[in-house]
Amino acid sequence: MKYLISIFLLLLFLSGCSRTNQVLDSNSKIDFIKKPIEFLELSKFVSSINYVPLETNSKCNIKRISKIKFINDSIFIFNEIGWGITDILIFDKAGRFLSTFCQSGLGPEEIQSPRDLIENGQSILIWDRNKVAEFDKRGNFKKKLFNASFGGRNFFKDSCFIYLYHGTELPGVLSQFDTTGRLIMTFKPPISKKISSAFEGEALFCSNGEYHFFSPSVDTVWTLNESHLIPKYVFNFENDLTLQMLFQMHGDITPPEFQKIMNSNPFSHVFRFIESDNYLYISYSKLQKNGNKLIAKDSGHQIDFEFCINDIDNGIYGLPIAIFDDTLVMLLEPLKILKRIKSNSNPIKTEFDHLAETVSEDSNPVLMYCKSMSFS
Repeated sequence: MKYLISIFLLLLFLSGCSRTNQVLDSNSKIDFIKKPIEFLELSKFVSSINYVPLETNSKCNIKRISKIKFINDSIFIFNEIGWGITDILIFDKAGRFLSTFCQSGLGPEEIQSPRDLIENGQSILIWDRNKVAEFDKRGNFKKKLFNASFGGRNFFKDSCFIYLYHGTELPGVLSQFDTTGRLIMTFKPPISKKISSAFEGEALFCSNGEYHFFSPSVDTVWTLNESHLIPKYVFNFENDLTLQMLFQMHGDITPPEFQKIMNSNPFSHVFRFIESDNYLYISYSKLQKNGNKLIAKDSGHQIDFEFCINDIDNGIYGLPIAIFDDTLVMLLEPLKILKRIKSNSNPIKTEFDHLAETVSEDSNPVLMYCKSMSFS
Protein backbone atom coordinates (compact mmCIF):
# COMPACT_ATOMS: atom_id res chain seq x y z
CA MET A 1 0.00 0.00 0.00
CA LYS A 2 2.87 2.41 0.86
CA TYR A 3 4.44 1.52 -2.48
CA LEU A 4 1.24 2.45 -4.36
CA ILE A 5 0.98 5.76 -2.47
CA SER A 6 4.60 6.61 -3.33
CA ILE A 7 3.94 5.95 -7.02
CA PHE A 8 0.81 8.11 -6.88
CA LEU A 9 2.69 11.02 -5.29
CA LEU A 10 5.46 10.76 -7.86
CA LEU A 11 2.96 10.85 -10.71
CA LEU A 12 1.20 13.80 -9.09
CA PHE A 13 4.46 15.77 -9.00
CA LEU A 14 5.33 14.90 -12.58
CA SER A 15 1.87 15.96 -13.72
CA GLY A 16 2.80 19.49 -12.72
CA CYS A 17 6.11 19.27 -14.56
CA SER A 18 5.66 19.59 -18.29
CA ARG A 19 8.41 17.47 -19.83
CA THR A 20 9.17 17.07 -23.49
CA ASN A 21 12.13 15.92 -25.54
CA GLN A 22 11.90 18.90 -27.87
CA VAL A 23 15.03 21.04 -27.87
CA LEU A 24 14.26 24.77 -27.94
CA ASP A 25 15.33 26.38 -31.20
CA SER A 26 14.17 29.23 -33.42
CA ASN A 27 10.41 29.81 -33.42
CA SER A 28 9.93 27.34 -30.54
CA LYS A 29 6.49 27.48 -28.98
CA ILE A 30 6.38 27.79 -25.19
CA ASP A 31 3.01 26.63 -23.89
CA PHE A 32 1.16 28.08 -20.89
CA ILE A 33 -1.74 25.65 -21.03
CA LYS A 34 -1.00 22.99 -18.42
CA LYS A 35 -2.00 23.89 -14.87
CA PRO A 36 1.14 24.42 -12.73
CA ILE A 37 1.55 22.66 -9.41
CA GLU A 38 0.73 24.93 -6.47
CA PHE A 39 3.82 24.37 -4.31
CA LEU A 40 7.25 23.22 -5.45
CA GLU A 41 10.18 22.43 -3.15
CA LEU A 42 13.39 24.26 -4.09
CA SER A 43 15.35 21.02 -3.66
CA LYS A 44 13.53 19.62 -6.71
CA PHE A 45 15.80 21.65 -9.00
CA VAL A 46 18.55 23.16 -6.79
CA SER A 47 21.26 21.31 -4.86
CA SER A 48 22.81 24.10 -2.77
CA ILE A 49 22.40 27.76 -1.75
CA ASN A 50 24.93 30.50 -1.12
CA TYR A 51 24.13 33.99 0.22
CA VAL A 52 25.95 37.22 -0.66
CA PRO A 53 24.82 40.20 1.47
CA LEU A 54 25.53 43.48 -0.31
CA GLU A 55 27.54 45.68 2.04
CA THR A 56 25.66 48.54 3.67
CA ASN A 57 27.23 51.90 4.50
CA SER A 58 26.58 55.60 3.92
CA LYS A 59 28.21 55.49 0.47
CA CYS A 60 26.17 52.58 -0.89
CA ASN A 61 22.69 52.77 0.58
CA ILE A 62 20.46 51.00 -1.96
CA LYS A 63 16.97 52.44 -2.29
CA ARG A 64 15.52 50.70 -5.36
CA ILE A 65 17.34 48.39 -7.75
CA SER A 66 16.24 49.03 -11.32
CA LYS A 67 18.86 46.77 -12.94
CA ILE A 68 21.74 44.48 -12.02
CA LYS A 69 24.63 43.67 -14.37
CA PHE A 70 27.25 41.01 -13.63
CA ILE A 71 30.57 41.71 -15.36
CA ASN A 72 33.47 39.38 -14.56
CA ASP A 73 33.83 39.44 -10.74
CA SER A 74 31.95 42.73 -10.29
CA ILE A 75 28.28 43.41 -9.60
CA PHE A 76 26.92 46.68 -11.02
CA ILE A 77 23.79 47.89 -9.22
CA PHE A 78 21.57 50.54 -10.82
CA ASN A 79 20.34 52.27 -7.68
CA GLU A 80 17.28 54.46 -8.31
CA ILE A 81 17.40 57.03 -5.52
CA GLY A 82 14.82 59.45 -6.89
CA TRP A 83 12.79 60.43 -9.93
CA GLY A 84 15.27 60.48 -12.81
CA ILE A 85 18.24 60.03 -10.46
CA THR A 86 20.11 56.72 -10.59
CA ASP A 87 23.58 55.86 -9.30
CA ILE A 88 25.61 52.86 -10.42
CA LEU A 89 27.19 51.09 -7.44
CA ILE A 90 29.92 48.45 -7.84
CA PHE A 91 30.31 45.50 -5.48
CA ASP A 92 32.74 42.61 -5.70
CA LYS A 93 31.55 39.01 -5.93
CA ALA A 94 31.61 38.71 -2.11
CA GLY A 95 29.26 41.71 -1.78
CA ARG A 96 31.88 44.22 -0.62
CA PHE A 97 31.28 47.76 -1.84
CA LEU A 98 34.00 48.97 -4.21
CA SER A 99 32.94 52.34 -5.60
CA THR A 100 30.31 54.43 -7.33
CA PHE A 101 30.77 54.19 -11.08
CA CYS A 102 31.27 57.61 -12.68
CA GLN A 103 29.40 60.66 -11.40
CA SER A 104 25.67 61.34 -11.74
CA GLY A 105 24.79 64.73 -13.16
CA LEU A 106 24.08 66.88 -16.20
CA GLY A 107 27.68 67.54 -17.15
CA PRO A 108 29.15 66.28 -20.45
CA GLU A 109 31.39 63.80 -18.60
CA GLU A 110 28.70 62.67 -16.16
CA ILE A 111 25.82 60.21 -16.51
CA GLN A 112 22.15 61.07 -16.16
CA SER A 113 19.54 58.33 -15.62
CA PRO A 114 21.67 55.45 -16.96
CA ARG A 115 19.66 52.94 -18.98
CA ASP A 116 22.23 50.18 -19.49
CA LEU A 117 25.96 49.42 -19.50
CA ILE A 118 28.05 46.87 -21.35
CA GLU A 119 31.66 45.75 -21.29
CA ASN A 120 33.65 46.67 -24.39
CA GLY A 121 37.20 45.36 -24.19
CA GLN A 122 38.97 47.39 -21.50
CA SER A 123 36.16 49.94 -21.43
CA ILE A 124 32.58 50.25 -20.22
CA LEU A 125 29.93 51.76 -22.48
CA ILE A 126 26.94 53.47 -20.86
CA TRP A 127 23.69 54.50 -22.48
CA ASP A 128 22.06 57.20 -20.37
CA ARG A 129 19.17 59.58 -20.96
CA ASN A 130 21.03 61.61 -23.58
CA LYS A 131 24.02 59.75 -24.96
CA VAL A 132 26.18 56.66 -25.38
CA ALA A 133 29.59 57.29 -23.80
CA GLU A 134 32.76 55.35 -23.07
CA PHE A 135 34.43 55.06 -19.65
CA ASP A 136 37.37 53.11 -18.34
CA LYS A 137 36.67 50.33 -15.86
CA ARG A 138 37.29 52.66 -12.90
CA GLY A 139 34.49 54.95 -14.10
CA ASN A 140 36.64 57.69 -15.60
CA PHE A 141 35.13 59.40 -18.63
CA LYS A 142 36.91 58.73 -21.94
CA LYS A 143 34.63 60.10 -24.68
CA LYS A 144 31.07 60.54 -25.87
CA LEU A 145 30.24 58.32 -28.82
CA PHE A 146 26.95 59.92 -29.89
CA ASN A 147 23.68 61.48 -28.73
CA ALA A 148 21.00 58.89 -27.94
CA SER A 149 17.92 60.46 -26.34
CA PHE A 150 15.60 57.63 -27.38
CA GLY A 151 13.29 55.44 -25.34
CA GLY A 152 14.66 52.06 -24.28
CA ARG A 153 16.62 50.30 -21.53
CA ASN A 154 18.99 47.85 -23.23
CA PHE A 155 21.76 47.89 -25.81
CA PHE A 156 24.66 45.83 -27.14
CA LYS A 157 27.66 46.15 -29.43
CA ASP A 158 29.22 43.86 -32.02
CA SER A 159 32.56 44.39 -33.78
CA CYS A 160 31.28 47.31 -35.86
CA PHE A 161 27.95 48.63 -34.63
CA ILE A 162 25.98 49.60 -31.54
CA TYR A 163 22.35 48.44 -31.26
CA LEU A 164 19.74 50.19 -29.08
CA TYR A 165 16.67 48.14 -28.13
CA HIS A 166 13.42 50.06 -27.66
CA GLY A 167 11.18 47.39 -26.13
CA THR A 168 8.54 49.84 -24.92
CA GLU A 169 7.84 50.93 -28.50
CA LEU A 170 5.48 48.18 -29.60
CA PRO A 171 6.18 45.74 -31.11
CA GLY A 172 9.83 46.43 -30.25
CA VAL A 173 12.39 48.28 -32.33
CA LEU A 174 16.13 47.71 -32.73
CA SER A 175 18.22 50.62 -34.02
CA GLN A 176 21.68 50.04 -35.48
CA PHE A 177 24.26 52.86 -35.24
CA ASP A 178 27.90 53.16 -36.13
CA THR A 179 30.24 54.45 -33.42
CA THR A 180 29.81 58.05 -34.65
CA GLY A 181 26.04 57.91 -34.12
CA ARG A 182 25.00 57.54 -37.74
CA LEU A 183 21.80 55.50 -37.97
CA ILE A 184 22.47 52.53 -40.25
CA MET A 185 19.27 50.52 -40.05
CA THR A 186 16.10 50.06 -38.01
CA PHE A 187 14.78 46.56 -37.39
CA LYS A 188 11.08 46.01 -36.63
CA PRO A 189 9.13 42.77 -36.13
CA PRO A 190 6.42 42.12 -38.74
CA ILE A 191 3.48 42.97 -36.48
CA SER A 192 1.59 46.24 -36.34
CA LYS A 193 2.62 49.02 -33.98
CA LYS A 194 -0.10 50.71 -31.96
CA ILE A 195 0.92 52.70 -28.87
CA SER A 196 3.94 52.72 -26.62
CA SER A 197 3.88 50.38 -23.64
CA ALA A 198 4.44 51.57 -20.09
CA PHE A 199 5.24 48.06 -18.86
CA GLU A 200 8.67 47.55 -17.32
CA GLY A 201 10.57 44.32 -17.69
CA GLU A 202 11.90 44.50 -21.23
CA ALA A 203 15.23 42.74 -21.46
CA LEU A 204 18.00 41.73 -23.83
CA PHE A 205 20.02 38.52 -23.50
CA CYS A 206 22.99 37.04 -25.32
CA SER A 207 22.51 33.28 -25.50
CA ASN A 208 24.78 30.92 -27.42
CA GLY A 209 25.99 33.79 -29.57
CA GLU A 210 22.51 35.14 -30.36
CA TYR A 211 20.82 38.27 -29.03
CA HIS A 212 17.23 37.79 -27.85
CA PHE A 213 14.78 40.63 -27.19
CA PHE A 214 11.89 40.42 -24.73
CA SER A 215 9.08 42.87 -23.98
CA PRO A 216 6.24 42.05 -21.54
CA SER A 217 3.72 43.57 -23.96
CA VAL A 218 4.46 41.14 -26.80
CA ASP A 219 3.85 37.39 -27.13
CA THR A 220 7.17 36.78 -28.90
CA VAL A 221 10.86 36.89 -28.01
CA TRP A 222 12.72 38.11 -31.09
CA THR A 223 16.22 37.47 -32.38
CA LEU A 224 18.25 39.30 -35.00
CA ASN A 225 18.89 37.24 -38.13
CA GLU A 226 20.90 39.15 -40.73
CA SER A 227 18.64 42.12 -41.57
CA HIS A 228 15.43 40.89 -39.91
CA LEU A 229 13.94 40.36 -36.47
CA ILE A 230 12.51 36.85 -36.44
CA PRO A 231 10.68 34.88 -33.71
CA LYS A 232 12.90 32.97 -31.31
CA TYR A 233 10.26 31.89 -28.77
CA VAL A 234 6.50 32.27 -29.12
CA PHE A 235 4.36 32.31 -25.97
CA ASN A 236 1.27 30.17 -26.46
CA PHE A 237 -1.63 30.98 -24.14
CA GLU A 238 -4.00 29.04 -26.42
CA ASN A 239 -7.39 30.80 -26.50
CA ASP A 240 -6.64 33.40 -23.79
CA LEU A 241 -6.86 37.10 -24.43
CA THR A 242 -3.26 38.36 -24.22
CA LEU A 243 -1.80 41.77 -23.49
CA GLN A 244 -0.55 41.98 -27.07
CA MET A 245 -4.08 41.39 -28.35
CA LEU A 246 -5.38 44.19 -26.13
CA PHE A 247 -2.80 46.60 -27.55
CA GLN A 248 -3.69 45.59 -31.10
CA MET A 249 -7.43 45.94 -30.43
CA HIS A 250 -7.34 49.22 -28.48
CA GLY A 251 -4.06 50.86 -29.35
CA ASP A 252 -5.65 54.06 -30.61
CA ILE A 253 -7.01 55.17 -27.21
CA THR A 254 -5.34 57.10 -24.41
CA PRO A 255 -3.29 55.29 -21.71
CA PRO A 256 -5.88 56.00 -18.95
CA GLU A 257 -8.63 54.51 -21.11
CA PHE A 258 -6.42 51.54 -21.90
CA GLN A 259 -5.83 51.00 -18.18
CA LYS A 260 -9.60 50.75 -17.66
CA ILE A 261 -9.81 48.13 -20.43
CA MET A 262 -7.03 46.08 -18.81
CA ASN A 263 -8.77 46.24 -15.43
CA SER A 264 -12.03 44.94 -16.89
CA ASN A 265 -10.57 42.28 -19.23
CA PRO A 266 -8.57 39.43 -17.69
CA PHE A 267 -5.59 38.74 -19.94
CA SER A 268 -2.44 36.62 -20.05
CA HIS A 269 1.16 37.69 -20.57
CA VAL A 270 4.78 37.01 -19.57
CA PHE A 271 6.09 39.72 -17.24
CA ARG A 272 9.56 38.34 -16.40
CA PHE A 273 11.88 36.55 -18.80
CA ILE A 274 15.44 35.51 -17.84
CA GLU A 275 17.75 33.52 -20.10
CA SER A 276 21.18 31.89 -20.09
CA ASP A 277 22.81 29.53 -22.56
CA ASN A 278 21.15 26.57 -20.86
CA TYR A 279 17.97 27.74 -19.11
CA LEU A 280 14.88 29.94 -19.32
CA TYR A 281 13.08 31.29 -16.26
CA ILE A 282 9.66 32.78 -16.97
CA SER A 283 7.13 34.44 -14.68
CA TYR A 284 3.69 34.96 -16.15
CA SER A 285 0.10 35.89 -15.45
CA LYS A 286 -2.56 33.63 -16.92
CA LEU A 287 -5.92 35.34 -16.63
CA GLN A 288 -4.79 37.11 -13.44
CA LYS A 289 -3.27 34.02 -11.83
CA ASN A 290 0.52 34.04 -11.60
CA GLY A 291 2.85 31.16 -12.35
CA ASN A 292 6.53 30.37 -12.96
CA LYS A 293 8.19 28.17 -15.54
CA LEU A 294 11.76 26.85 -15.58
CA ILE A 295 12.98 25.25 -18.83
CA ALA A 296 16.16 23.31 -19.60
CA LYS A 297 16.85 24.35 -23.19
CA ASP A 298 18.92 21.34 -24.22
CA SER A 299 16.22 18.80 -23.32
CA GLY A 300 13.04 20.87 -23.31
CA HIS A 301 12.22 19.65 -19.78
CA GLN A 302 10.01 22.07 -17.87
CA ILE A 303 8.83 22.68 -14.33
CA ASP A 304 5.67 24.76 -13.84
CA PHE A 305 4.72 26.02 -10.37
CA GLU A 306 2.85 28.79 -8.58
CA PHE A 307 4.93 29.05 -5.40
CA CYS A 308 8.35 27.71 -4.44
CA ILE A 309 9.20 26.63 -0.89
CA ASN A 310 12.81 26.85 0.26
CA ASP A 311 13.10 23.46 1.91
CA ILE A 312 16.92 23.45 1.68
CA ASP A 313 17.59 25.74 4.65
CA ASN A 314 14.05 26.79 5.62
CA GLY A 315 14.62 30.27 4.18
CA ILE A 316 12.64 32.23 1.62
CA TYR A 317 12.34 32.18 -2.15
CA GLY A 318 13.30 35.51 -3.71
CA LEU A 319 12.93 37.42 -6.93
CA PRO A 320 14.89 35.75 -9.78
CA ILE A 321 17.15 38.30 -11.51
CA ALA A 322 19.70 36.29 -13.52
CA ILE A 323 20.93 32.83 -14.52
CA PHE A 324 24.61 31.97 -14.91
CA ASP A 325 25.42 28.50 -16.24
CA ASP A 326 23.55 26.30 -13.75
CA THR A 327 23.07 28.96 -11.05
CA LEU A 328 19.88 30.94 -10.51
CA VAL A 329 20.43 34.32 -8.82
CA MET A 330 17.67 35.76 -6.64
CA LEU A 331 17.20 39.01 -4.76
CA LEU A 332 16.15 38.86 -1.10
CA GLU A 333 14.78 41.88 0.75
CA PRO A 334 15.90 42.24 4.40
CA LEU A 335 12.35 42.85 5.67
CA LYS A 336 11.21 39.54 4.19
CA ILE A 337 14.23 37.76 5.68
CA LEU A 338 13.44 39.11 9.15
CA LYS A 339 9.75 38.34 8.79
CA ARG A 340 10.56 34.74 7.91
CA ILE A 341 12.82 34.36 10.95
CA LYS A 342 10.08 35.60 13.29
CA SER A 343 7.74 32.90 12.02
CA ASN A 344 10.39 30.16 12.12
CA SER A 345 10.02 27.84 15.10
CA ASN A 346 12.67 25.31 14.01
CA PRO A 347 15.31 25.07 16.82
CA ILE A 348 18.02 23.88 14.40
CA LYS A 349 19.96 26.82 12.97
CA THR A 350 20.62 26.86 9.26
CA GLU A 351 22.69 29.13 7.01
CA PHE A 352 19.57 31.23 6.49
CA ASP A 353 19.27 31.75 10.27
CA HIS A 354 22.87 32.92 10.43
CA LEU A 355 22.21 35.25 7.50
CA ALA A 356 19.24 36.79 9.33
CA GLU A 357 21.48 37.58 12.31
CA THR A 358 23.61 39.84 10.09
CA VAL A 359 20.86 41.97 8.52
CA SER A 360 18.57 44.71 9.79
CA GLU A 361 15.55 46.45 8.30
CA ASP A 362 17.73 49.13 6.65
CA SER A 363 20.36 46.71 5.28
CA ASN A 364 20.99 46.39 1.57
CA PRO A 365 19.44 43.39 -0.23
CA VAL A 366 21.00 39.94 -0.25
CA LEU A 367 21.87 37.96 -3.36
CA MET A 368 20.89 34.29 -3.16
CA TYR A 369 22.79 31.92 -5.48
CA CYS A 370 20.89 28.68 -6.15
CA LYS A 371 23.52 26.36 -7.57
CA SER A 372 23.54 23.22 -9.64
CA MET A 373 20.08 23.42 -11.18
CA SER A 374 19.06 20.01 -12.40
CA PHE A 375 15.87 18.31 -13.58
CA SER A 376 17.07 14.81 -12.90
